[in-house]
Order: sequence, then structure tokens, then C-alpha cells
Amino acid sequence: SVSGVSQQMKDIRAQMEEDEDLSILMRGLRGQGVNDDDFAASGVTMRLVEVDADSTDSLPLTYDPEAIAAYWRKRPFAVTQRIFQLLTVSGGFLSSIAFDIFQDKVKANEVKRASELRDIVTSLGPAYIKLGQALSIRPDILSPAAMNELQKLCDKVPAFDNAIAMKCIEEELGLPPNEIYDELTPDPIAAASLGQVVVPKTFADFTSRKVLTSGWLEGEKLSQSTALDVGDLVNVGVICYLKQLLDTGFFHADPHPGNLIRTPDGRLAILDFGLMTEVYKGILRATGDEVAVKVQRPYVLETVSVDLYVIRRLGMALREFTTDVVALLDEFAMRFFEELDYVKEGENATRFAADMAEDLPQ
Repeated sequence: SVSGVSQQMKDIRAQMEEDEDLSILMRGLRGQGVNDDDFAASGVTMRLVEVDADSTDSLPLTYDPEAIAAYWRKRPFAVTQRIFQLLTVSGGFLSSIAFDIFQDKVKANEVKRASELRDIVTSLGPAYIKLGQALSIRPDILSPAAMNELQKLCDKVPAFDNAIAMKCIEEELGLPPNEIYDELTPDPIAAASLGQVVVPKTFADFTSRKVLTSGWLEGEKLSQSTALDVGDLVNVGVICYLKQLLDTGFFHADPHPGNLIRTPDGRLAILDFGLMTEVYKGILRATGDEVAVKVQRPYVLETVSVDLYVIRRLGMALREFTTDVVALLDEFAMRFFEELDYVKEGENATRFAADMAEDLPQ
């Protein structure tokens, strides 16, 4: 039963807390110690690849490595520019790593280097942010302290111009924002990725590939909550993911600390069924519902695709000497491209809510 599994989880957690090293590791995995005012956005500019629209030639909206390669082969200057960005941003960091190895200071400087890496991957854009997030929950690679640094990627990235976001809403939904929403915050809210188990309602009529309108949820990150029921909600989360894995087969694959929220009434909210980006708070004019409006950052598709193109070319060159990086990259890229479609994200959230409603308390 659910209550039986929950009690077993409590007993296991109590035993784990008694082991100091394991306790530190678990705090790192949960993202504890990460503060809202200490995220990667401060003072970091994201470098994206801006390409003029061409009505005769465009990037595919689903992952197609051959079509992507054909697109970028016609734009060697943009590819060279991106490679130059990658080298200039990462060159100093790689030199520091080499110096640490030479001086036998890798462990001593681990947290400092993780902080530097966090800012580097933030500046390089979505593909590298996603890789950094993946590293942030890998205790087999990083120490808990270093994991904490990279987990700051999970919740906040540099904002882009609000006027661009409002223009995107109008282009995607066909109406000015003030005709769709009675109220809309003039600036993005602090959280960059917003979903017993709650997932936000999606308003499909006001959602497009680049704009997502979903129900608003109040709450605090589970990893930072001091409420007495946090342990119980962790158990609910474990049961929720077991249900996804063993029962429904429909799995939320991005369970980092920034996506798990405790609501004011003591429920667990699971958020973010797609690529994180700018989120605004508003009131939907048609229904009066309080909503979160997520607007895709300009040139995300271009930047992600050129990065994948460059990494894939490198992977093909290394394939004879190491693990088949190309196959791993293609699987990663396929899922990444799905996250760029906010209509799909809204559909995923709706389906996820229905699956979880069958057995878990709401």
C-alpha cells in the first residue's frame, strides 16, 4: 500500500541521516543550501547564435541530424563564430583545470571550478545548461558541494528583453498581450521553470510552440522548505516516480530540485515539462484564471542546433577511439528538440496530471 511504502521510506531516510557522509550527499542531491539570491543569472550574458530568417531554408522542428547538418553547412560563418565563442569562453577554464592538475589542487579548487563552470555553461546557452543540470545530480562525478554550485543552473538564467517576449506572444498567439491577459507582470518572475501531486493546468487555446500559458502555482522549492511535512512529501515524490516508471510508463525526466515545489496547503507540485525559459505571471482575460506565461528565448533553436551540429561532428571524429558519442548525443538531442515545443509540453502536463490522479492523493 501507499502508506506502507511511505513508512518504509521514512525508515530508510532515518538510517541514511545517521551516516554523516551519506547525509551530506543526500543534501547535495536535494539541492539544499541553494539560495534564491545566488543563481547563475547574476552578471552573466548568454551568448546565442542569431541567424536571419530565410523563407526558403529553415531548421527542422524535430531532430533530424542530416537536415541540421545541411542547414549549417550553408552557413560556415555562423558555425565558425560559434566555435570561436566556445573556445574563448572555455579556454581560461580549461587552462585553470590543467593548472590544478599540475599543482595537485583539483580537490581543493573543486567548488571554485564548479562555480566557474556554472557561469560558463550559462553563457553558452540552453544545450550546455542542460548538460550542466545533468551533472548537478551526478554524485558519482561531483562532490555535494560542487553539485550545489551546478544546481543553481536549475532555476534561473539571464533574462532577455521584455519587449522581445511581448512581441513573441503577439506573433505566436495572434493578439497583443493586453488583449489576452488582464494583467501581466512587466518583468519575468524569479523562477525560470515552472508544475500529494499537483501539475499546472494548460490553457491550450493560448499556447503555441513558443508560448505556454498554464495555471499559476504558489509555493516554495521543496529542497528549501522548513515545513514539518517535507519528509512526507519526499516520500510522495518517490512513490510518484515509481508509479511513472513501473505503471504509467509516462515519465517526468527532469526531477532536479528546482522542479519540486511544496504548495502552501502542503502538497507536492512537479513542474517544468519542457525547456526552461522566461516566465511571466498574469490573469487570463477569457476566464479570469491566474496563469504563468512561458515565452521561449529568441534564437534557442538556432543555438541548440548549431551546438549539436558542432558536438556531433566532433563525436564522429572520436567514434573510432571511444564510446559512440554520436548515438548518445542523438538520443539527448531528440528529447531536447521535443522540449522546444510548448504545445507538446502542455499536452504532457495534462496527460501527466491525469495519470497521477488515478492513485495519488490530490
